[in-house]
Amino acid sequence: MATEWNNYVNIIDDMLATAFLTSARNSLTMVCSTLHRETDIAASPVLVMESDINERIIELNPNMQTISVLIRGIVNKIQSILQQYPRIGNKMKLPKGQQSVPFLKVFREDIECIDLVINIEAEVIHQREEIDRYISFWNCHRSLWETTESTFIKRLKATDLTADVFECFIMYYSTLADDISFIDAISPVYFTLMNQNYIKNSILDYIEKWQTLNIKILLTHSFYLIRGIYRYMRCNSKKIMITPRTLQESLAAKAYFERLMEEAPLKQASFPKVLDLFALLDKYQVDIPDEIRQQVESLQVAWMDYLRKLGEADEMLDNNRDEFKKILLHQAEKFKIILKEFLEDFYLKLPTAANM
Repeated sequence: MATEWNNYVNIIDDMLATAFLTSARNSLTMVCSTLHRETDIAASPVLVMESDINERIIELNPNMQTISVLIRGIVNKIQSILQQYPRIGNKMKLPKGQQSVPFLKVFREDIECIDLVINIEAEVIHQREEIDRYISFWNCHRSLWETTESTFIKRLKATDLTADVFECFIMYYSTLADDISFIDAISPVYFTLMNQNYIKNSILDYIEKWQTLNIKILLTHSFYLIRGIYRYMRCNSKKIMITPRTLQESLAAKAYFERLMEEAPLKQASFPKVLDLFALLDKYQVDIPDEIRQQVESLQVAWMDYLRKLGEADEMLDNNRDEFKKILLHQAEKFKIILKEFLEDFYLKLPTAANM
């Protein structure tokens, strides 16, 4: 009778083990089929992730470590449930030799369950690879968030700072902003759905930052050049018109004038590049103070006035030189007279043989 009872208990026990094992297989199969994606079949995402840039690094929320723990937790949960229930034979205190192995061990040794767990882990690994490819896609723009303001300024100032250089930067950032804006806000990444709004906004903020800094440097450089031209004309006009008081000053003024005449065509040749900078500012509707705009519009007139002053200075220096010549001739004649009087007086007072 005891043997029949033990067999009966084991039959019920095996039926329960089969039920538990079937349930576990079904759960794992459902997880595996949910995670798996066919390349040509669209499927609903399992999780929603968000991507953003934080501390100059692409950050995902939740990250892959959290997702791996979450999915692995499903397998652990199944094992935990099976571990809670003892075998009926053990509960009924059947002889040790007639008791079956625990439900958890049956699960862990079941070939089908082992294959399903391996497949689930393979899906997680594939998801990690897809996430790495996703990050690589955005990392092609990493210079935007890895560049510092000082590095940007240093790189820009290492160029010729011409209108073409500044416009190249403007066009690059404008085109890049358009490209980023057209990227889908939501994108599937294997079994997850990626919310890209945050990373797109962060990148657009960086683009705006560098575009603004580029325009700021363009303004500063343009203002510096136009003010430098007017300062050059103002200082030299004032200095060259100072009348020399001595011959030495006259010679120095003439040398200074000749240097200015040599610089004039070189200085004038730089005007188109300066005007191109302001044309670029107008092209992109950048506000320019009225004082600076007046200087730009009056540059040619101011330069012609400067050249006219150089002409006046040349005439003044020539006249001054003639005046110094007259003074020198007058002084030479006066010296001759003094020398003649001195010689006459000398010979007059010179002792002779008769006086001796």
